[in-house]
Amino acid sequence: MSSKQMWLTATGKSIRRCAKAKQQQQEQQQKQQQQQQQQQQQQQQQQQQQQPQRQQQRQRQHQQQQQQQQQQQNDRNYAAKLCREPKLKGTSLHGKAVEAK
Repeated sequence: MSSKQMWLTATGKSIRRCAKAKQQQQEQQQKQQQQQQQQQQQQQQQQQQQQPQRQQQRQRQHQQQQQQQQQQQNDRNYAAKLCREPKLKGTSLHGKAVEAK
C-alpha cells in the first residue's frame, strides 16, 4: 500500500469517525434539550405552587418591616426622653445601676 493510499484510508476512517461522533453529539444534545424542557416544565409547576407562598412571604416581610420601623421609632423616642430627663437612673453595659451626672 502506497503512502497516498494509506493516507486516504486513514482520512476516510477519521471522516467516518467524525461523522459518527457528530451524530452522537447531536443525539446527546437532543437528550439534553428534552431534559431541559422537562426541568423547565417542572420549574413552572413549582413556581405556580409557590406563588401563593410568595405572596404570604411578602406580607410577612411587610409586617416585619413595619414592626422594625415601629421599634426604631420607639427607641428614638426613648433616647429623646432620656436626653430631656438626664437625672433618670440608667444601667451601664455591665448591668450596674448608674446615676447620670
